[in-house]
Amino acid sequence: MSFLVPVFGALLPAVGSAAPAAAGAAAAGVTAAGAGFSGLSALSILSGAASIVGALGSVAAGRSEAQSITAQAKQEELDADRESNLGLQRRTAIKRELLSVLGENDVRGAAAGIDLGSGLVQDLNAAAESNAAQELSVDRADQDYRAAQRRARASSLYAQASAVRRAGNLRAAGGLLSAGISMANRG
Repeated sequence: MSFLVPVFGALLPAVGSAAPAAAGAAAAGVTAAGAGFSGLSALSILSGAASIVGALGSVAAGRSEAQSITAQAKQEELDADRESNLGLQRRTAIKRELLSVLGENDVRGAAAGIDLGSGLVQDLNAAAESNAAQELSVDRADQDYRAAQRRARASSLYAQASAVRRAGNLRAAGGLLSAGISMANRG
């Protein structure tokens, strides 16, 4: 039965930090069971070992999938921050365009001999400023919405990763219980 200890030792690096204790205890239990109970068949022992390996595999699969989902969540958070940066760039471009339009209005008015303090140039500038303010407001609202969507998706992914991790642990526990019941029924 002591041959199982190296088998579990080889599996430990692939499974993670929670598995060493479980594998060591399981291997010791199987070895003790084999030494203490001469009525156990080799098939029962191998079945138990296979159940333990399957449980460790379930835990590892759950962790692996959870890590993948967590990576997606982190990417969503980065994309939310990127939305903020892109929004700032768009609003800066709108402001530059406004300054350009205001300058063009002043140049056209001066070229036409119109007093820059007169109503016509001021009305054109006021309309341009109003349009720019509206565009800035809409862009800011769109950026906030997109960033909030990304953050909500990240939060959902974190919750999903946690659920996947728990499901892997539950699958492992269920597999071990089922194997234990099966072995008990075999007597």
